[in-house]
Amino acid sequence: SYSSNQTEVRYNGGSERCLCMERRRLSNHLLIDRRDQTINLCEIKFSQGEFEITKQYDEHLRNRAESFRFATKTRKALHQTFVTTYGVKWNMYSGNVQSKVRLDD
Repeated sequence: SYSSNQTEVRYNGGSERCLCMERRRLSNHLLIDRRDQTINLCEIKFSQGEFEITKQYDEHLRNRAESFRFATKTRKALHQTFVTTYGVKWNMYSGNVQSKVRLDD
């Protein structure tokens, strides 16, 4: 259980859980708690082109992941996942994102 303000949706025979977080402190758009001991921290972004991760935004993502780990006491792997309209622009910070989903995927 990650928060008292969550919505749990089961799909694919209950193999994974999608948790929509409403808690401001953690502010992940979507969490996918997988059976393989991994949690996808999903960030959903709309932009007119490729979304660019800056140094400051990368720091924000890292801090949020550590805050999530601390608040939930999870030992699972945390994967940064971006759901975007046109993808994530490649730069020195985009490599820290494990999964990328574009609108046309």
